Parts: sequence; C-alpha cells; structure tokens
Amino acid sequence: MVKTYNPKEVRVSIAGSIVTGYADGTSVVIERSEPNRYNEHVGAQGEVSRTATTNRTALLKITLKQTSPFNQTLQTIEATLNAAKFPVQISNKSDLKYLAGSSEAWIKTMPNKELGGEEQMREWGIFLADFAEKEG
Repeated sequence: MVKTYNPKEVRVSIAGSIVTGYADGTSVVIERSEPNRYNEHVGAQGEVSRTATTNRTALLKITLKQTSPFNQTLQTIEATLNAAKFPVQISNKSDLKYLAGSSEAWIKTMPNKELGGEEQMREWGIFLADFAEKEG
C-alpha cells in the first residue's frame, strides 16, 4: 500500500498558536536529550545489566523564514511570559500519522540574526520538559 506524506499536514502549536512561515527544507526537528531507552553495563565476568533511561526531555528546533510573522509571535511569547512554561503539540495528519508534544516547554535558544542580500532563516530552540510521542 502506498503511503503519502504531505508537509502541509504537519502542524506545530506553541502556547496555543499554530506556527506558520516555515523555511524550505527541514523545518521541524525533534532531538531527544537521551535517545537511548536503556544504558547497558557489562561486568568483569560478562554479565549484562541495563538501566532504564528516565530522561524524557527533548529539544524542538523550528526553522522559519525571516519574513515569517511567527518570529514576532515567539519573541512576544518569550518577552511576555518571561521564560514561563507553555504547551507544545506537533502533529502530522497525512497517511503517516504522528502526534507528539509536551505540556511544559519554554524557549531555550533565540535565533541568530543575519541580514544580507537574500532572505535568511531563523532557527528557534524550544525545550520540551515532558516529551511524549505516538506514531501510527
């Protein structure tokens, strides 16, 4: 069966506002702080044990066009909420269903600013304190 991915079906909601004005290419990246679910240990005599990883944090990186109105929205959220926590939800409603989010998140990194002869991109880092996801 053929599955279809449509980037227009990807939605990111930050503090209740839908992100708009994505850059072309990879514009949404989720990096787990600890990608391993278990850490293994091998003893001196070869016995193996494992420890479950309890770190469920992640970093959401979104790349926006310089002209995206959502840059101002994020600046306003950062200034108004003064590093307060807010919810984040990421979803893909195309054939490849995906739902993820965090009930507590905050702006971790502000974008660098470049001004030149062409439109530049802005990458924002949003820390997700209790990241959870579901595929399918």
